[in-house]
Amino acid sequence: MEKLSANRDRGHGTLVAKFPNLEGTDFEGCGEDVGLAVWRVVKRKLVRAVDGDEVLGTPRVLRRSDVLLLLRTSGDGRERTWAAHTWKGGSASMIAEGMAGSMAAKLVNLLNVYAGSGAVTRHDSQDGDECAALKDALGAFAVVYGGAKVAAPAPK
Repeated sequence: MEKLSANRDRGHGTLVAKFPNLEGTDFEGCGEDVGLAVWRVVKRKLVRAVDGDEVLGTPRVLRRSDVLLLLRTSGDGRERTWAAHTWKGGSASMIAEGMAGSMAAKLVNLLNVYAGSGAVTRHDSQDGDECAALKDALGAFAVVYGGAKVAAPAPK
């Protein structure tokens, strides 16, 4: 994918995302390619889902004890859009929910700096009351009881 300017407002060509302000954050590299990025709140930290994580499988598995932050990147060029979602499982803690909400707000603000105001939408859902935008982003998914079975990130 050709990397061009990510700034809609200054007219530097077509929009293909590159977000230098995300470097060094939990969101580094997200939003640059079409697809879905997922983070889980684990012990008051945001942990990005990696290949092999059940939330990225088919069908996707969401756990009732989870709180997730998702970023769906779609479209191309000037039609590129981002949708940030939070999802709270029925047995998840309010602390984790609050953290996911504040991190979603941070992600939206960071993306809007380069993408232009309004390019990023935000949706909040909970177990049993998933919004249509989240269902569209996830595709087939199942909600199950128990703690997450996550794939361990590669060592640095």
